[in-house]
Amino acid sequence: MSVLIHFSIFPTDKGTSVSPYVAKSLRIIRESGLPYKLGPMSTALEGEWDEVLAWCPESPLEELR
Repeated sequence: MSVLIHFSIFPTDKGTSVSPYVAKSLRIIRESGLPYKLGPMSTALEGEWDEVLAWCPESPLEELR
């Protein structure tokens, strides 16, 4: 079954400039190999149920800590 997930990351405890965290998040998303679309308030990730759930949520969160 194909699914779409939308998510947002708000690194509120990282100071005024969060661009390094945004760049790292985008790298992690690109490396997933799943189709995605960046939006102004969230990112949409598309794939088969098992692919998406295998990627989310712990993979990117562990790398961003």
